[in-house]
Amino acid sequence: MKTLLLITLLCVLLPAGGAFAKVNPFARLERNTVSLELRDGRIFCTGVVTSNVVLTAAHCANHDRPFRVRYRGKTYVPEGVWLDVTNDFAVLTLPGANLGRGVPLAKRPPSLGDPVFVYGHALGNTIPVLTQGITSSARVLDNDGQIATRIDAAVVSGNSGGPVLNSKGRLIGVVSYTQMQPATCSFPCPGLYESTHLNGIVHWEILDAILSR
Repeated sequence: MKTLLLITLLCVLLPAGGAFAKVNPFARLERNTVSLELRDGRIFCTGVVTSNVVLTAAHCANHDRPFRVRYRGKTYVPEGVWLDVTNDFAVLTLPGANLGRGVPLAKRPPSLGDPVFVYGHALGNTIPVLTQGITSSARVLDNDGQIATRIDAAVVSGNSGGPVLNSKGRLIGVVSYTQMQPATCSFPCPGLYESTHLNGIVHWEILDAILSR
């Protein structure tokens, strides 16, 4: 009787899927990724919610035409735009939107060879795409004086400003630019890009410093 009682109690206390059910590290990503859209609805950049703000690239937020931010099916006019043009980084606030914690920041910058993941509205598609790569060069200074981390994940137009994450689903930075020309194929086609060219993303230390102010 005692044995049966113990088994019954364990069945009640253990969560569905068992005590060691695997947690999806990217569970927060889809609902905390935003699109930057022109008035006609065309998507031109991506952004990500973290620490009650939207992060994106400065060249996206410093746009020559009015734009809106689409978050969880609703559009908002951004206010309180903070730009770091040198490092191509921007912080936006969305009045009326309950942003919340969003995607958490990584606890450390990426190291050489670390796996990375890029999520964004590639080519302006309404459905974002997740691609994977590695850190090809960490904490470098590019020709424009920008501190960046280089990765080899597939990145195209529309990914700018989108989140770059580590294997735990934590935010490393946002996509800044790409120097790669894709091979002839329909996106996504990771692995078919010129291996001699790399992507640049805003470095983790800049991101962490801005949000700590």
